[in-house]
Amino acid sequence: DAEVATLHNNIALALGKDGQWESALLHYKKAVLIGTQLYGEEHPKTIRYLKSLAKITAKRGAPELALEMYQQVLEREIQIYGKRHTTVAVSFI
Repeated sequence: DAEVATLHNNIALALGKDGQWESALLHYKKAVLIGTQLYGEEHPKTIRYLKSLAKITAKRGAPELALEMYQQVLEREIQIYGKRHTTVAVSFI
């Protein structure tokens, strides 16, 4: 359920801050999977989870894969909000 996805995301955040990249990655993947099942790929929460997954993927040394994820995030945010929305503008600051 939605709370489980949020918990996975929060656990991943804590693990990432502690340098436990592999464990964090697994929890971010679970958050994305649950978010996609509950809300769909273009829901803001799912996009937020995907953005977190991309960030940890880059930190783990897979920048090409992270870039693909960030491109998906950008495309989905543009679809939802439009190119001029502040969410899109600050997405990658």
